Amino acid sequence: MRRGAPLVVKLHPREDAAAFRKAAASLPLPVYVAERDPLFAWLAVARGAVVLASTVGLEALRFGVPLGVLPLPGHGHVFEYASRGAAVPLDPQALAAGVAEIFDGAEHREEAAAALVTRHLGQAGAGAGNVATALEELASRGAAR
Repeated sequence: MRRGAPLVVKLHPREDAAAFRKAAASLPLPVYVAERDPLFAWLAVARGAVVLASTVGLEALRFGVPLGVLPLPGHGHVFEYASRGAAVPLDPQALAAGVAEIFDGAEHREEAAAALVTRHLGQAGAGAGNVATALEELASRGAAR
């Protein structure tokens, strides 16, 4: 893993970007806060991603981006990224080691990541057809009465 790579942070729209920049100023690496940039553009060039409990993790995995997940304070790793082996469960007390593992062991999680993406996004692009089929089935049951 290349050390000292820039860190790109994509905040939610209501988060305070200026406060985040101020907090990140003391980090020993360049930090770019992507306020208005489209998420998918960053995922397309990302070497790794870290989420808390966000569906952005699924999007990262769909792009083939190795993933780390932070625990939600008081609740642990709340989404199934870590429990299904698709992401590195990060420990805030050993963050550097966890981030290194995101990159250094990514190939060991590829199968689990693909399975998780299929589990949650396998129907992507088929929603309208699935709804139409369900409505047709309901209509035919009603006509059979």
